[in-house]
Amino acid sequence: MSARNARKRPDAATVLSLVLYAALCALIVVTLCAGLGWLDRPAPSFEQLPAPAYMRDSTLGFYDKSELRLALFAMLALSVALAILFLWMAARREPLPRLHPAQAAFAIVLYFTAVLLPPYELDLDHWFPLVSAATGISNGVWPYFSGYDSGYGLLAPVVLVTWLACFGLSALSLSALIAVSTAVAGGAGFTLMRRLTGSRAVALLGTSYLLLEATGPTAIISSFRAPLQISLGALLLYASLHGDTRGVLAGFLFGVVALWNPPFGAFAVAGFTCAHACRVWQASAQARHAAWRPLLAMFAGLMLPLAILATAISGISVNDILGALAAGGTLVMLGYGNLGQQFDLIILPGLLLVVLYAALLYRRQVRGLRLTRRYLFAGATLISAAPWVLYAAGRSDATHYYAAWWALLPCIVLVAWGFLRLLALGPARARQPARLSLTLLGVLFIVLFPFYRFNELLANYITGYESARAAWYSACVAGKTCDAHAKPSLANHLREAAEPLAARRLAHDSGLGQACRRNIAILSYNDAWIYATGNCYTPTRMPTVNLINTNAELDRYVAVLAAQPQILFDPGLNIYAQWRGNMLGEIKKRLLALGFAETPGCGRFSVLSRGAPDAALARLCD
Repeated sequence: MSARNARKRPDAATVLSLVLYAALCALIVVTLCAGLGWLDRPAPSFEQLPAPAYMRDSTLGFYDKSELRLALFAMLALSVALAILFLWMAARREPLPRLHPAQAAFAIVLYFTAVLLPPYELDLDHWFPLVSAATGISNGVWPYFSGYDSGYGLLAPVVLVTWLACFGLSALSLSALIAVSTAVAGGAGFTLMRRLTGSRAVALLGTSYLLLEATGPTAIISSFRAPLQISLGALLLYASLHGDTRGVLAGFLFGVVALWNPPFGAFAVAGFTCAHACRVWQASAQARHAAWRPLLAMFAGLMLPLAILATAISGISVNDILGALAAGGTLVMLGYGNLGQQFDLIILPGLLLVVLYAALLYRRQVRGLRLTRRYLFAGATLISAAPWVLYAAGRSDATHYYAAWWALLPCIVLVAWGFLRLLALGPARARQPARLSLTLLGVLFIVLFPFYRFNELLANYITGYESARAAWYSACVAGKTCDAHAKPSLANHLREAAEPLAARRLAHDSGLGQACRRNIAILSYNDAWIYATGNCYTPTRMPTVNLINTNAELDRYVAVLAAQPQILFDPGLNIYAQWRGNMLGEIKKRLLALGFAETPGCGRFSVLSRGAPDAALARLCD
């Protein structure tokens, strides 16, 4: 009987995994309850408290921590209840499930790095080009095909168009998009590293480092543009090297993913082509036909969306497409403002990987050995990582180095794991150095791993609102203000984050929105926000003036403006005016030279026209 009971019990790894999953589920449930306002307590009444009156004027003030205690108690009680439930369900299954704690730990890390709590810090200046490209697509103006490059790809704006159509333009929707993209990128990275090394623990450490150290803590655009394409592309590349039916499907999907950001995806396509060309060259005559199929499927996935767009869009000029791609490349080479470059650690691993890979290739060639799937994957990854390293070198900023880490870390993990396996599988005499190496790597991990970032994320969940809430309670008890909607809580912050950005961004620009809805051309640095939030578009068909990067694009845009009967000119400045100089002033100067006259409008706006401007424009500020 005892032997049967022992057989029916899950092993220690499964028990630990179920406990971790229970804690994560409890955290999610408590967070949802707090977001719905179910854990909020009513404002305190000092007269009903047993505290003496002089505490009103104390230095520390008064703070009722009942909400925090309620959340922690609910978290503990749910964790215990769910753990018991999960263990009971696992014990009743046949056969008994076998779970790994590394996967449960990764789920916890992924949740904390993807699901950030408000208030959200949105870098709207970096969201601006992507939102402008998405608005252009919704009005039939596609990147590259319409002669401009937003710098944020082709399919990335398409995803944003779909997302905004479902959830609107708000801080909450943009932050949720970042959360989804981070979760997908992290899951793909974990799956890839596990398949490369066969170790869940190595996949946990490698992917956790990317999520904690190479992922922005705020909802910045760099988290959306790079990790998703890099991780999914790398996973599909490795899956395509299997060569079976799954490899063909992976190749097709790889071609589609390359269109997420075509200038960077072109290098990924080059790496994919090189890897599969080597695979075809190494294959026997009988297997060569099957070896071609993933490569052909990749080109099908690459060309099919482009062919659909080419047939749907009229008036496509190949010169405009090439010019848009060249403009983006020129901007990369100029360094995005020519900021002083800073050194980053990713440069050394990148150089070391290239040298080490070249040495390993030479060694295998001398010995007449075939290149395995991992060798082909490593070579293709190094090729696809080249533009991300160049991008980091062109713009000296931490967020621009993140992509290079995502691109190179799978290769770094593969090389390090292979080195450790060689030491562990060597003769008995070599195992002592192997143990020493493992010990040194363990110490190095403890020293370098970003535990502080996980601690910050955990503290944000537990005590993120404590200081602001303590100040609110002190003011409430002192009789200064006691507005329940202003109390720092998850429900109130979510309600504020769900408000459309137009309410804050365009409160003083209502006249511009009216002019846009009347199909009047607008010359403004903030034009993309007007189109995105005003449910309108410009007759010039240019998503934003801030996408102009070359003299040719400037000449083309001035020619389009010159065909308009009147233009509403907004001299208001923003960060793009600081980055690019007085671009609107140059455009205005050229229009005046072409016969336009400037007429004062309402407020700071003016009207550029060849004849008398529309009298109705004077009422835009009413």
